[in-house]
Amino acid sequence: MLVLIIDDVSQKRQLAAIHALPYHITPSIFPPSQMNRYSYRLARGLKHYMIHLPMQSSSAKMNRFTKTMKVTDSNERIAARIQEIRKFFPTAVFVNNHTGSVFTSNYAAMRRAYIELKRNGFIFIDSRTTSHSVVRKITKIYKGPYIARDIFLDNVQKRSAILAQLKKAVRIAKQRGYAIAIGHPHPATLDALKHAKSVLASVQTVYIDEFYRRIYGRITYH
Repeated sequence: MLVLIIDDVSQKRQLAAIHALPYHITPSIFPPSQMNRYSYRLARGLKHYMIHLPMQSSSAKMNRFTKTMKVTDSNERIAARIQEIRKFFPTAVFVNNHTGSVFTSNYAAMRRAYIELKRNGFIFIDSRTTSHSVVRKITKIYKGPYIARDIFLDNVQKRSAILAQLKKAVRIAKQRGYAIAIGHPHPATLDALKHAKSVLASVQTVYIDEFYRRIYGRITYH
């Protein structure tokens, strides 16, 4: 199985481009932000999607994103943010981090967020934007599954480079039984996926919820 996730989705045209591809691809949708105050509407009627939650990184520019969760946020602020996300996305189950290298490597902050996400019926997917992520440690303590990205597809936005990354993801899937690859709605990424039929011929692309059911069993929806 190969789980393909496209992050940074905030526009109808991006969602349409993802759905036009001949694979099971999970869009990860931004909460309302300066990019689209009504992005939550994109999830209406969708069966397969997740939430792309901004978390603090080492980039001051990235941390200006609307309501980025910071390591200095209080328990109350983190709880209020995640409860707000639940109201925006009442049918969502899966959440992954947008940037977040600082947040996901801070044990106290990530623990607060994980507890609150779990309380609100969310399952956290670690985008692994840092090798210092503490998410695995926290999931083990709270007896939850640790699900994380294996491959970033489009750090280099060229068709050949993206296809090479897809090949790496396929190799991991064949060795382990599954792999999780994350890309973005860049023109180069969408173009590469259009030309990836032969690369992906030996794996089954599955939505994140399909993957979860097969590996971990039934999902209990909020």
